[in-house]
Amino acid sequence: MPIGRRHYSLVINRLVFEDIICIDNRPRMSSPINGTLNGNADVEKRDPSEIKPVIPQSFIKKIVRRLYGMEVLDFTELNSYDDRNYHIHVDTDINNTYIEAINPSGYVLKVLNSGDSKDPAIIEAQHQLFYHFHRKGLPVQEPVRNIHGQTWAVETVPDDKNPARTYGPYIFHMLNYIEGDVVCKKPYLPTTLYNIGFENKYFRNKSKGFIWSLTEMAGLLEYTFAVKDKENLEIVNEVIKAFQDEVVPNYNKITEGYIHGDINEQNILVREILENQNTESGVKCPCDVTAFIDFADASYSYRVFDVAIMVAYMSIDCKEFDQLDVGGHVLAGYFTQSTLNAEEMDVMRICICCRLVQSLVMGAYSYHMEPSNTYVLQTAKRGWPLLSKFWKTSKIDLLKRWDEIINDYKNICK
Repeated sequence: MPIGRRHYSLVINRLVFEDIICIDNRPRMSSPINGTLNGNADVEKRDPSEIKPVIPQSFIKKIVRRLYGMEVLDFTELNSYDDRNYHIHVDTDINNTYIEAINPSGYVLKVLNSGDSKDPAIIEAQHQLFYHFHRKGLPVQEPVRNIHGQTWAVETVPDDKNPARTYGPYIFHMLNYIEGDVVCKKPYLPTTLYNIGFENKYFRNKSKGFIWSLTEMAGLLEYTFAVKDKENLEIVNEVIKAFQDEVVPNYNKITEGYIHGDINEQNILVREILENQNTESGVKCPCDVTAFIDFADASYSYRVFDVAIMVAYMSIDCKEFDQLDVGGHVLAGYFTQSTLNAEEMDVMRICICCRLVQSLVMGAYSYHMEPSNTYVLQTAKRGWPLLSKFWKTSKIDLLKRWDEIINDYKNICK
């Protein structure tokens, strides 16, 4: 099934960049999955304010002035799952000796949820990872030091109407803002997916020497009560069991390494490619990847998980062609820079389904806890049908169609 016969359009209208970065768009599994809650009773009684920080709008300018010596000119809240993120622009006149020059594109002020704020080691590890990649010459966000020379601070937040009442404490930290379009603003073309797979080389070749570990998805069953559809729940339970039976026993056969952990359509920045320009991968494409952002879920884990996460999220929003083909294009790009062994390819389908299950179950749980937050359900509409589609497709059939796509790229790249 050659690429040419699939009628993929490689023509795109010139689009205007919107200078958007949406951070933490997908469910973050670190807190619940690491066991900060035990049992359905504790989960169901959890206060919604513990899931997402309560930050009055008037507090943003005050905290930036006090912590960073900056005067905020304007700010916009960005999409976030269980934290708060604000894109801010500041005045050029600053009172912070640790900042040599103002970033003209602004900054991202991040406020961690109260659960993650209890473990400062998480944010310290993330910042060390940023520094590590920056020293390797990669385009990643950099932490901004506050007036005390620190890259984060713990703060309580007073209630606007009742100053005696406070929220938190929360961890506040700031990163420089990187301009670009998130990939979901562009058509999901095969060559774009190829380049995404190609650029994942960063996490294989540039992360050596940096080791920090987070646990994976054990404990998700505590949250499945929030899935009300019986058929969906049945698939969820089957996927979790398959992971325990077929992936966990093979940990010694799959490759460990540092992974991003959440490469989704909101965490990939792309730029428009002019006609006479080439992408780094060498494959002609209207858009090329400029950066991966948001390292909140980064960990020392198994490299196949990162590839599976990429495929899962790129498949959800792909409307341009069959979602089951997305993995073939991503892997074609990935294989130009790296490899996966037979055991890793063998568990790929299950790992993709596991990520979909994580996203869908935690979305249902968050909605159960906070019914007014319909944002957390944005994955569900296309995610549940996709999960069913993947699960009903055999591993053999899936790998076969991916192999055909990968071979097509080998032919055109000769």
